[in-house]
Amino acid sequence: MPSKNINSYTELNVEYELPFYLRSTGYNDSTPSAEHPNGYLYHYICIVLEGKCLLKAGRYSFHLGKGDGFFIRSHFPFSYSSLSKDCRIQWLTFDGYAVIPLLSRLDLQNYMIFHNLDCDSLSHKLSNMYYISINNDFTSKLNNSAFTYQFLVDIYTQSEQGIHRSEGAYKNKAFLFAKRYIDQFYMDELSQSQIADAAHISPQHLCRLFKQNLHMTPIRYLNEVRMDHAKTLLEKTSLSIVQIGEKVGFFTPHYFSSTFRRICGKTPSEYREIARIAANRN
Repeated sequence: MPSKNINSYTELNVEYELPFYLRSTGYNDSTPSAEHPNGYLYHYICIVLEGKCLLKAGRYSFHLGKGDGFFIRSHFPFSYSSLSKDCRIQWLTFDGYAVIPLLSRLDLQNYMIFHNLDCDSLSHKLSNMYYISINNDFTSKLNNSAFTYQFLVDIYTQSEQGIHRSEGAYKNKAFLFAKRYIDQFYMDELSQSQIADAAHISPQHLCRLFKQNLHMTPIRYLNEVRMDHAKTLLEKTSLSIVQIGEKVGFFTPHYFSSTFRRICGKTPSEYREIARIAANRN
């Protein structure tokens, strides 16, 4: 691990044909902060090694301390700032053609908060990736591709184990069923009553469960899932805005565009253009 009180950052010239690649990695020992109102170009993971910090993801805020971390999907607005003088963080950004399928398999949406992490082991792995990246040759890129995949699996597994050890967290079967129901059938016309009926609970109870577990309503979660899939289609396909809206569950173009702008901060056309420009630059 590099010495304390030195901010460090390594950015790689990557091989885009790799299934996973480390785009950048770094650490910060002094009052870390970052502002990304339009999101970051790549997927972002940060772990808190010491102290406390405040994360703002979209419209929601989270107080994080040692042993916590967070994932932010590319282009999703977020910011973080230290809440204590001893705050120390370590982070990486990544991408690759196999990333989106893995994120879907792991059920990582626009963002996720991690708890109960073994930060010593994760920090050691990030430090190894940092030192390997300095060489910036093809072998280093291949090694870091494998290490990036392993890091994603490790941090997710550690957090899942922490969730299962924490009383009450995500243990409600009705909530889990409803969430998975939305994840699977987001492209259909769903109402809160339909989701509640599928989970065999009342709409009011469904709303309480989502606010307790995800700090949002079921319909807000449904729309965020839809927007996440819409962003992927805007980036990766040449489908029209109307076609994309229909594929993610919106059958009125205006409603799709207005919902996309409300959640993502820009219209579908603006988002596609920004993604196209960013891809051309790289």
